[in-house]
Parts: sequence; C-alpha cells; structure tokens
Amino acid sequence: MTQQVAPTSLQARKTLQEAFERFSRSVTPEERRDFSSTSLEDVRNAAVQTERQLAAWRSLRNMRRLHPFLQGLERYSKSIEVLCNGTPYLPWIWAPIKLMIQVSADYLQASDSLIEAYGRIADTLPRFDRLSSALKADHNFQAVLAFFYGDILEFHRRTYKFVPWKTFFNSMWGGFDSRFSSILARLSYHSELVDKEAIAVNVAEATERRKEQTEQWEKDDQERQAAQLVRVLSWLGLSGNPQADEIDRISKACQPNSCAWVTEHSKIRLWMKDSPTHALVWLHGKPGAGKSVLCSNLVKSMQSSNANVFYYFFNYRVSVADSSAYLLRSLAAQIIQKSPDLVAYVHDEFVLSHFTPSLKALRDLLPRILASNSHSHLVIDGIDECDSNDQKFITDDALQLLSTDTSSHICKILISTRDVPNVARILRRKTKLTMSLSLADEHQSINLSIECFIRTRLSELKDDLDELDPTCVARRDIQRKLVEKADGMFLWVSLVLNSLESVYSPQELHEIVEDLPSDLSELYERILRRICDERNPRNKERASRILRWICYSKRPLTRFELLPASALHSDGTILDASSLPNARLLEICKPLIEERSDGSVTFVHFSVQEFLMKSATSVFFRPLESHCNISFACMATLSSGLDLVDPESTEQNRLRHIVSGVHGLIPYAIENWTEHLFLYASTGGAFEQDRALFLHLSSFLSKHNNLLHLTKVHEEKSAYGNEHASFNQLDKRLRLLAHLPIHDLVREILHMRWLARQEACESGEAAETYAFNHDRTLFTKLAMAFNCGVLSLLGQKEVPGVATLTLDAFKQLYASSAFRCRYPSCPKVPNSFASDRLRTQHEATHLRRIFCQVSECQWNRIGFKSHKGLRTHMRSHDEKAMVPIPAKVRRMANEKVDASTAKDSEPGLKGNQATSNQSLSSSAPTPSDVDDMLGNLQLDDVSEHYKTIGDDWHCIYNPRYLRELDVKPVHTFIHQSVVTCICFSWDGFFVATGSKRSTQIFNVVTGQLCMSLVDNYLPKYNDLSIQSVCFSSDGRDLATGADDGIVRIWQVPVGRIRYRLMGHTQDIRSVDFAKNASIVALGSGDCKVRLWSTTTGQLQMTLSVRARINSVAISDNGRWVAAGLLDNSARVWDTSTGVLVWHLGGTEFDPNGHHGGVCSVCFDPDGLFLFTASRDKTVKMWDLTSYLGSAGQCVRTFKGHIDFVLSVTTMRQGERPLLISGSRDTGVHFWDSDTGRPLLFLHGHRGSVLSVSASPSRGLFATASDDMRVRIWS
Repeated sequence: MTQQVAPTSLQARKTLQEAFERFSRSVTPEERRDFSSTSLEDVRNAAVQTERQLAAWRSLRNMRRLHPFLQGLERYSKSIEVLCNGTPYLPWIWAPIKLMIQVSADYLQASDSLIEAYGRIADTLPRFDRLSSALKADHNFQAVLAFFYGDILEFHRRTYKFVPWKTFFNSMWGGFDSRFSSILARLSYHSELVDKEAIAVNVAEATERRKEQTEQWEKDDQERQAAQLVRVLSWLGLSGNPQADEIDRISKACQPNSCAWVTEHSKIRLWMKDSPTHALVWLHGKPGAGKSVLCSNLVKSMQSSNANVFYYFFNYRVSVADSSAYLLRSLAAQIIQKSPDLVAYVHDEFVLSHFTPSLKALRDLLPRILASNSHSHLVIDGIDECDSNDQKFITDDALQLLSTDTSSHICKILISTRDVPNVARILRRKTKLTMSLSLADEHQSINLSIECFIRTRLSELKDDLDELDPTCVARRDIQRKLVEKADGMFLWVSLVLNSLESVYSPQELHEIVEDLPSDLSELYERILRRICDERNPRNKERASRILRWICYSKRPLTRFELLPASALHSDGTILDASSLPNARLLEICKPLIEERSDGSVTFVHFSVQEFLMKSATSVFFRPLESHCNISFACMATLSSGLDLVDPESTEQNRLRHIVSGVHGLIPYAIENWTEHLFLYASTGGAFEQDRALFLHLSSFLSKHNNLLHLTKVHEEKSAYGNEHASFNQLDKRLRLLAHLPIHDLVREILHMRWLARQEACESGEAAETYAFNHDRTLFTKLAMAFNCGVLSLLGQKEVPGVATLTLDAFKQLYASSAFRCRYPSCPKVPNSFASDRLRTQHEATHLRRIFCQVSECQWNRIGFKSHKGLRTHMRSHDEKAMVPIPAKVRRMANEKVDASTAKDSEPGLKGNQATSNQSLSSSAPTPSDVDDMLGNLQLDDVSEHYKTIGDDWHCIYNPRYLRELDVKPVHTFIHQSVVTCICFSWDGFFVATGSKRSTQIFNVVTGQLCMSLVDNYLPKYNDLSIQSVCFSSDGRDLATGADDGIVRIWQVPVGRIRYRLMGHTQDIRSVDFAKNASIVALGSGDCKVRLWSTTTGQLQMTLSVRARINSVAISDNGRWVAAGLLDNSARVWDTSTGVLVWHLGGTEFDPNGHHGGVCSVCFDPDGLFLFTASRDKTVKMWDLTSYLGSAGQCVRTFKGHIDFVLSVTTMRQGERPLLISGSRDTGVHFWDSDTGRPLLFLHGHRGSVLSVSASPSRGLFATASDDMRVRIWS
C-alpha cells in the first residue's frame, strides 16, 4: 500500500525559505557547501575532538553539555523533515554549530557562553516527537515548526557575524544577553503554544508577535550601537568624517574622465587587487601635478565598487598639534563607521580602558580593527604639507599599518607626496615592497588629462573669448602651448587659464599666448607683480596685507575676518563702516587665493605660501614685518572692540557696530594676538618707544586698564586668585616681553587659559562660565559680548539705524558660523557652527573624564564622563567593600532580648535599680533623670545589652526604650593638631577634616588619606587654622574657611585652589554650600553673613547683624539661610531677597530661648525646623512653619549634655529622623527628633567634640575632637 504524504503548509514553507536565504547570504560559498553536507553526527564528532584538543591545552571543557541540545535538534528534525523535502534546509539547523565550537575553542569565555546559550535553546524545545505523529499534517502545527526553524537560524546568523573577527570574539560575545534574549523569548513563547495545544495554535497572533519582537530587537540594537558610536567618536575627538568634506572639495577639480587613467594604470591595478603582493605604492610628482585630485578620484572609484578603502588628506592650512595621532584617529573613525559591529569592541576594549586616544593606544587599535576586514586599502596624501619635523614620524606610523599576512589580514597603502627627503628615504628603504609611480614618467596620460582640462575650461570662457578672439586662432595657440609647457602641472595650467578672466583686449590675450611663464615660480612672480602693481600703490598695499594675513595667520580666516584685517595698518588704527573694504577687494589677489565652501579664504595651493615665504621679492612677506603688522592689526581690533564692554555704550550702538562688520576680526584677535606678539619678539622684533607697535601697545593697555577699573571686574574677581603656573607651563617666550608694560596683561591671559585647560568642564556652557569667572582681564567678556551680539542680530528682523540690506548681508555671512566652540584653545578649524545643536555635538569631544578616587579601583584609571556617573559608581562600588547591617536585621536581633527585661520600667538597669517602679531606692534615677543624664550613668549600672565597650570608647543606649541602634567605630584618623571641623561629601564616600594649616580628605571606605590641601602661598610660619569645611553637592568643590578671613574653594579632583573669597575682616567661623551648589554662605566673626554665587563668582548679598556669627546653614531647598550668633539668638533670612524671616531667641525675656551663645545651627531635611546648639548645654528645635516675620517658636528642648554643645547635625535611620550633637563634655548624644527621646550617649574622645557630621547616604557619622582625632562610626 502506498504511503500517503502529509500535505504541507505554504506559509510554513515560505517562513523556512526566508530564514534560509537570509542566513545563506551571510556565509561564504564554501561554507554553504559544507553546511549542506554536514550531518548531526559530524557535529557530535567535532564536539568530541574539540574537547580533546582543550584537554591537551589543559583547558578542559565538558562538551557533553551540548548533548541535550543536539538531542532536541534530532527530535525536531524528524518533525520538520516533511517541510524540508527537496530542499537543502534541514542540515542548516545543526551545521553552524560545528563551525562555532571550533572557532570559540580559542576563546574559553566565549566558548562557555556559547554552550550555555545552546543549553538555553534546548530548554525551550518541546517534545516534538510526542506530537508530530498526531499533528504533522496540521498546518498550524507546521507553522510553529517553521517559526522554530527561523529562530534557530537567526541565532546562528547573529553568532556567525563574529566568526571572521576572531580577534574580537570574546568582546563581541560579551553582549550575549542583549543580542539573543529576544530569540530565546520567542522560542519559549512558541514552545508554550505547542505544549498547551498545538492544534489550537493562534498562528496569526504568533506571526505578529514574532514580527514585533524582531523589529523591537533591531530598534534596540540600533539605538545601543548609535549611542556607543557617539561615545567612540567623542573619545577619538571627531564628529562624523571630516575627511569626507575634504575629498569632496578636492574631487570637484577633476574634470570628467580626466583622471580615469590612474585606475587603469598597471601598478595601481596590482595594488587594488586583494593579493598580498604589491602592497605599497608611492605616488610622487612636482607641486601642482594633481596628486591630490588623482588620489581623490581613486578613492571615489574604489568606494563605488564597495572596496574597503580609507583615506586621509593632509592640509597645510589645518594646524594639528599631533598630525600622526590625528591621522590614526581619522582612519579609525572611518573604519568603525564602515563596520558598525566594531563599535562594541572599540567601546569596551579601548574607550573604557583609555582616558584619551593616546598615540600608543591608537597604534594598538588600528591593526586590530583593520583585521576585521580581510582586505583594506589606505590612501594617504600630502604628508609633505606637514611640518618637516613631523614627516618622518607620520610616515613611520602609516607604514606600521601595512600588512601582507594572509592568515590575519591584508592592508595595502598608497602614499602620495612630493619627492621630499624625509619621506623618500623611508620609502626607498622598503624597495621590496614599494612600487614607485612618478607622475613625471606618465607624460602621455598626464597630457591627455591636461588637454581635457583645458578644453573644459576654455569652453567655460567661450562667451568672453569670442569677443576677443572671433577666429579662435588665439585659443588654439593657447591650448597647444599650454600642453607643451605644462610639464605635467595642472595647477600651472589652471592659474594661466584663470588669468584669462582678467583679459580685456585682444592685445593682452596675444601677449599671454606669446609669453607664457615656464614654471610655477615664474608664474607666481608674474601674478604677484600684477597684484602689487607699483602704478597702483593703494591696491599694492591692500593686496600685500591680504596675502600676508593668509600666509602668516594661525588659522584660515573667513571673508568677514579678512576684510577688516586688511584695512588695519600703522597709519590707520581706526576702522569704521566707511573705511571697511568691500568684498570685491579679494578679487585683487586672485588667482592666488580662493574662498572655500566653509567660508575660509586660502591659497589655491600650498606652494603659493612656500613661494611667498621664500621669495625675496618684497619685505611685505618676511616673518618679522608680517607678525609686526598682524600684531598691530590685532591690537587695533581689540582696542576698538573694548567699546562693546564699555558700560556707557548702549545696546543699540553695540549692535550697530557689530552689524557693520568692523569688529569681525575680534574672535581671531582674542585667540591669537599674544602668539603673534611672541613670534614678532622671537624673530628679533624690537619694541623701541618710537615704534608704532610699542606706542599702540601702550595705548591699548591704558584703555583696557581704565575700562577694567570702570567695570570693577578686577574687584569682583580679586577673590579668584588661583595658584600660579610657572613660565614653562605658560609660555617660555613670556620672558621676551618682561621689559614691556604689556607683560602682566599677557601673563594674566596665558594663566587664565592654562587654568581653563586644567578644568574638567562638563559642557561648553560650563567652560564659558569658568573662563568668565576666572578671567581677570576683559577678553572673555569681550568675546561673549561679540558672540551674544551676533546671535542677537541673527534673531532680529530689524535694527534701528541699520539698513535692511546690511542686516540681511550680515545674516548671510554669519548664518553658518554664529555658534563658536566655547572651550578655550579649541583645535578644530573652523570652530564655529550653524546651530547650537551642532556646536554641542562638537563640544562633547572636549569632555574630560572624572576619576574614582579609590586607587585600586579600575575606574581610577578609566574615569567617567560626568560626576553623575562617578556618583552612581560610588554608590554601588563600595557596597561590596563594606556592607552595613540593615536596621531591620538589627531590630530583629534586639527583639530576642529577654522579655522580662523588656517589660521592666528601667529595663537596662542592673541590681537594685532593675526592680519595679514601686521598689526603686531613693538613690535610683527616675525616668526623666535617665533621659536628661544619660551620659552620667555608670557602665556597671547598665545591662550588657544596653552598652557597648571598646578599647578606648563606650556607648550607652537609653535603658528606658527598646534598643534599635548599634554604634561601632569604622576608622580613626590621627592628626597632628586639633581637628576643628569635619564634613562628609554628599555621596558619603569621602570626609574632609580641618586642622592647623591643612585640610585633609579621606576615603571613608578604605580609610586612606586621599589628599592634603595646603595653600602653598602662605608663609611657612603662618599658624592658619581651618575653622570650617563643606563639600559642594556635586563633590567637585570643597570650601574651607580659615581664621585669616578667607574662604578657599578647592577643586577636589586635582587638589588645586579654584578661587579665594575675600572680604571678611575677621575669622571665618562657618561655610555651607546650597544643595544645588548655586550659592555658598560664609559666616564670620565680623558679624556678617555673605552669600556668593558659585555660577557667576559674584557676591550676591551681605547680611549684617550686631553679634559674632558662629555658624551658618542653608536649607536643602535653598530658600533659607540661618546663622547662629554669640548673642544667644539665631536668625533666618530669605536667600533670594535678603529679608530677615525669623528671629529665634536672644531676648532677655524669652523663656524658650537660649541662655548662651548659639554655637551651631542646622536645618532638618525638609526645611520645616531649625536646630540650634548652645553654650547653655541644650539643643533647641524651632518651628519654621509659622507665618513669616514671627519671632519663631521653640517646640522642643533637648537636654543631656553637661557642657557647651558645640555642634549639631541630623541624619535618618530609614524614615526615622535622628539628631546628633557633640559637646565640650567629650560626648555625643543621639535623639529621636520627632519624640525628643534621647537614644544613646557615645564617649569616643578624650577631648571636646568640636564637630559632628552625618553621611547623607551611607548610615555613617563622624566626630572631630581637640584630642587630634577624627572617628568614623557606623
């Protein structure tokens, strides 16, 4: 009897086909053949062989863990074979396993993860053999079988992506859960459907669910990859691919088909092959031969064929401090963006383990990521345009990337330069590898390209030449002679043809044809003579200034910078709208200059600059005279620009001056005037008093200082006297100006820039604010005024007194560059952007990492992008090092105390004091006595459960109440003098202490001293005493108040003084930061509280009283500031208005007030109550919820100390508010602030407890004493 074949579902067959085709596109043809012929037994044998191999390597792995998975696949194959009849589909569910276990054998961590993953898949596979006989003909069941097939192949496809990248196998597999959890979830879901009732499977629902999960995974994966890519590019200091713009600009000079010959050249074709031979090509030729254009055409051609080609074009106008590192960074960025799957590897292996992309890290990174491609080609052009001292190092670094190892990867390199010695010597040493391609030997190809180029350019000039040459005779002569004399120089041809644009008569055209220059130098000489025509001295002077600026400026200038620059000279220091040159002025210097797409004006070729700098034609282009004139122009610009910060100038006047364009050079002048001054001095420039530059420097300095005094900037920022850098740290050339009055101003500028470079600002806005707060000159203020004016004008439709056409022209000029990078000394050229979003993206590349202070922690080396990241790390990092016992656990232990003890009215008292209330002896303390005199109880009178005794400390818990606390010492820090103050950081991981001369910061977890902060500008004999310390909420700043009346704000990560706050005439008794770190309050013995803004660095307000101030505190919400006074009172003011809100105590007739000076104040976390500690031995709690302006009401008095209460603070035990006080009686009291109950008395010092502080987050508190010790308690 013939067996009936079960009908198959078309939908199921379609699902199988789609999954198979998707996976098969990911593998090589050889692997497709292998997969189709691999049996399940082959996979088992491969597992056994791999196990034996690992055993021989002493890395035994149990491959039998694969057995359940292979068994499950075997059962599944029997169920699905009906759908696979006549197809190669079936072996593909197990064949990739063989390849994966063989590849992962070299990477044990990945191998274990892979086997674990296979096991998890096995757990999701149902018992198909129990259902297939009954349901194999059911189309719903077949659809689910097909879903399983698709999920298994999708798993194989994603894991297979790592096979070609063996170097990255471990790193790539590290994200297993995020990459494959969606597949495992789908398999589990389909398994549940089968197990419930396969016949009733809702296939439509399952299909839709599968589609949604696939789309969600792809979306999540793309978002994760995009976020990591941003971080990687930020680490590399790049945004996108700047080289793409450069290659587009260069390739525009290539006429159609004029460069096609290079891709057909035999040597280039050999180089383009994927074989390991012919790996290095040196393309060289004379200046202007079109090397860059040929290279750009070659790159574009290879890109069109989807080859792995990466490139870098050096540009003489872009000054990069480390050209070699920039080359490697740019190549790395291109490779990563070409292969997005590399992002995870680079992020995990390099970004997280290297603070910056150092040259060493880049040299390690590039070969690794190049290995991700079996074949790569690098094109590097223009090394000869770099500084001659750098050329050898750049070439060496580039050649290190060369690889002909077929077992790893092949990387071929093409280097294009002039035949310069530094490069030629290195390349010629590699004669076995280098193929030399000299453009001087390619006459035929070059001439054909030049003919094509000439025809195209002449056709563009046809309308003009038809009038001058109607018979075309001259044009034919031009074409013939240009080809004959070009000698392979496209630039020469281009410049000659450009000169035809300024021909206005047949005679001039005939002269050009008959007398063509022989080479570039002669051509440049002729063009220069025409530009600097002696018959037109006005144009000569203007053109010379333009060429001088382009030649010697420190970065490319834009048109709106170059025009005012060219109008300033020693005889014309005042520039107004009427004397500002028109843009047509730049036409004089053509064809030597061009305006690029980014708005910058540059020479058409770097050989122009070389010619001008080496030519003896005119003194105009000598370095000495050039830097003198540029310095003069910068001084004139800045002198007139100071009007923008003149308080007597109106906003409308400032805007009118900016829109006129006369201040266009201000950004460049602020950035570079000191550099040009140094260059002038270092090239032998003299500053005699009769020299115009000297006189103008003196005039500028006088105007600056007068305006500085008028605006009082120096007074506002006199408190920000940071530690000074040395001459070497600033600039050794500063000594060249030591005899000039301008020296101090230059030093101030260099010092501010040096400080800004040390500062780890988290944003461009923060960098700008920092510069503004620390610049004791007017230059930062001037830059901000100019930038704000530009942005204001772009947003206005009309400006009074300004013509609409003028405003529109201004907007057109600045529309693409209005947002300047706010980080000082930004190396990007240009460093201006069309929108705030683009600027912010760029500024992210300046972010510097913040490091964990635990020396043994790996993040001490890696660091974090922000302080928030550091705080998050610190909260989780040291929970492993110190795990405090939860309060709930302690209470459970306490409840095990004998019940009879707990029932006694005085449960903790022993002997005759532990009886019932009816039998208490006359000498026994009453309950209220126990509360008020907890510190006087004798240890022998307290039961063991209600006391803890250490070597040099003891703690008594109130025997009237159930014990809920357990105090123990964690660390003891010994000092060399009395410790007057102590404060925890807001994250609770650090504690700062103040003593004689120094402030010390300790790690609370390890107990190690992190740093000791000493003001090195103090004389050694100075006995300065630190009276108060306080961390800012972000942990980056620490304020220290001292008895010299100065508050020093320290930059904690680097241990330097950020600024000094001065103005108090007596000692600083207390400092406190607002929780949002926006203000800091200072309290002094001169009877004044001062509030300073930490964002602007300015004094916000001064609050005066008639008594000495001992303590200040700011509420957590920042609304109130309180002060404790020696006149027995406390005051509370509104921080926004300075209005006195509450006057607490201090009157003779107030029975609830203190009867001694208030030594310490603190708010409760909600800002509803104020606690005051006094010399009257009490702590009082004041209600701040009453109506404003009231005298304030004391709602509770805490008694127990027997001497002055010197310090008070609050903390929480879960939701329970606690009050802690330290006293001259050497003890510390704990109270429940809600009920007023005293909870414990701690004796841990031999001297007065001068300060107490509670950790905001870790359940710790600290005490400081005049016994020269600090103790941390849990």
